[in-house]
Amino acid sequence: MPDNNDLHLAQYGAAHVCAAAEISHNTLKNWGSRKPAIILPVDDDRQNVGKGAAIRYSKRRVYQIVATARLVRMGIPVRRAASIAAAFSDFGDETQSGIHRLPGELYPGRNNYLVSFGERDVGIVIEALTGDSLHWAATQTGANIADGFVALPLDTLVARVDATLRCEVPPASRSIV
Repeated sequence: MPDNNDLHLAQYGAAHVCAAAEISHNTLKNWGSRKPAIILPVDDDRQNVGKGAAIRYSKRRVYQIVATARLVRMGIPVRRAASIAAAFSDFGDETQSGIHRLPGELYPGRNNYLVSFGERDVGIVIEALTGDSLHWAATQTGANIADGFVALPLDTLVARVDATLRCEVPPASRSIV
């Protein structure tokens, strides 16, 4: 059984990834082979490429793929969705109240959201979906709330991914993307 606590260890196969993201294996392969990459190529995740072994994915990478798929279903183009999703999976940040978050982790005891404004390719994680948090996030990213925004709830995303990755046999993925 994989160590579900290690965000950086490449230990999950394509079946788990596809089930968690509700995408087909063909979509996953397509996203992994695009230039520039949709799925960020991290050494730990790609150690088996070209060696005849299956690619394994870290939990952080699974989070990026799942967030990308959710954003695509919300109408965001895939390349932009992947860039926004990386704000959670690959970059840490700090809230307006000074609470730190590491890449792929949630702010503790909060309602975490990944938000992006207007047509920007940049995302930011906020600790609550409030007017103050949105204004602060818009300011941090050089955006304007009036340009509109997309908000992806991360607490439910992480809980669903974690439940799927704990399954010894992944549930069948339902290809939506």
